[in-house]
Amino acid sequence: MTDRISRITRAAAAAVVLCSLLAARAAVGKDTVSSALAAKDLNGATVAFVVWDMATGQALYEQNIDRLMTPASNMKVVTAAAAMLRLGTEHQFTTAFHAGGWDASSGTASALYVSGNGDPTYSGEFFDSNAAAADALAALLKRRGLNRLTGDIILDARAFSGPDYPEGWSKEDPGYCYGMKVGALSIAENCLKITASGSGKSGGAAALTLDPPAHSSLIVNNVKIVSKGKSGITVSQNGKGVITVSGQVRAGTSASREYPVPHPDMLFGAALAGAMQRAGIGFQGKLVRASEWNGSAAQWPQIAAAGSPQLMHILGVMLKHSDNFVAEMMCRALGAAEGYGGTTTGGAKAITRAVMEAGFASPGTITVYDGSGLSRNNRITPRVLMQLYRAFYNSYMGPGLMAALAEPGQPGTMKKRLTGAAGRIKAKTGALRGVCSLSGYFTRSNGSTGAFVMFMNGYSVHSNNIRAIQDKLALLMLEM
Repeated sequence: MTDRISRITRAAAAAVVLCSLLAARAAVGKDTVSSALAAKDLNGATVAFVVWDMATGQALYEQNIDRLMTPASNMKVVTAAAAMLRLGTEHQFTTAFHAGGWDASSGTASALYVSGNGDPTYSGEFFDSNAAAADALAALLKRRGLNRLTGDIILDARAFSGPDYPEGWSKEDPGYCYGMKVGALSIAENCLKITASGSGKSGGAAALTLDPPAHSSLIVNNVKIVSKGKSGITVSQNGKGVITVSGQVRAGTSASREYPVPHPDMLFGAALAGAMQRAGIGFQGKLVRASEWNGSAAQWPQIAAAGSPQLMHILGVMLKHSDNFVAEMMCRALGAAEGYGGTTTGGAKAITRAVMEAGFASPGTITVYDGSGLSRNNRITPRVLMQLYRAFYNSYMGPGLMAALAEPGQPGTMKKRLTGAAGRIKAKTGALRGVCSLSGYFTRSNGSTGAFVMFMNGYSVHSNNIRAIQDKLALLMLEM
């Protein structure tokens, strides 16, 4: 008995010494962190840095934890959490196909009615390519017996509506594919990529390659091959889905363009029609919006329904690759699901309600304008994000959220960052002009799990300088 007590006493003494050493190291870490936060490149910036232990809730470091700040793409973490809470981790989006004048014996339909509720996965982010995404839909229709469509494709994207772009986006954002429109029927993240090749003779028409490929009847090629001069093309899409490419390319060269389409539903229809053409499904009609159609498909049989991957797979792409398109689609889907309407404003209300009711936020601690964080009007305190991380860590959804975050050395936004800490950090990046954020989970030196939030707003140096400071802070916190 005496030996046992002695062993327990020695173990207890050792534990006290170990705890003292860890506490001392943590204290040194805090001093070092404070020194790192005094870096010259952060002069004039508003900086928040918060580190908690997840099991105990102990604050390991806190600076500006209750300061309202611009989160940039860390807003996507809040959007993801709201989607998990409200839609459910196994949620799937569905695109339904109804056939008018359906003759199952011959596989002929006089019209095809396509209705979507915001599936964001028909792109090369989820398929081998954008073309493969469209081909999967055509293959489904072929398997369900469709051989020929003698009339129109009617596109119902009315699940989403409202202003095209959220408040707080920069004026230049919509001109680039990272600032694309969203739609309840979308493909290729609503970004059309066109290449015109001058492989023929001068004076002839250039060869066009579209990604995603569109039905040949919906492409107008006005690009000429020239013997001299500058190569360049312009692209337009009208409300009926017709894509017109104009300009010139010098013989033996090519010109490319990425074009965020103004009519996402029509790009979806053009790509679907092109895939049907490749699959051998005859199409002799045109693309028509359901909102401009006088008929009714209420009594038409549903011949196919395409389901998306489950929500957690979608969120993994959204968070790991900081995908604005998926985040904005998720925002509108949340608005529709919560009864606020499939608008960005409705989605912002749904996200706010979700985090408020979950106890992560309270009035005055969060302002939501979009789902992606591209809006400069978004505001959030680090405490809200930290409370979100801790609540999820202590719930059955915690492993799913952790797995969805980016990791050093792995595909995603952390691929080239903190590679020396691979296996110990899972994080979400974020950047706008003058805004840089990083937050997530990490494994402490004692083996326990911590979470951290870094917000840097209002700096004047290059963002790479700020990322270097963040990476230094991240390495320091590993030893807290």
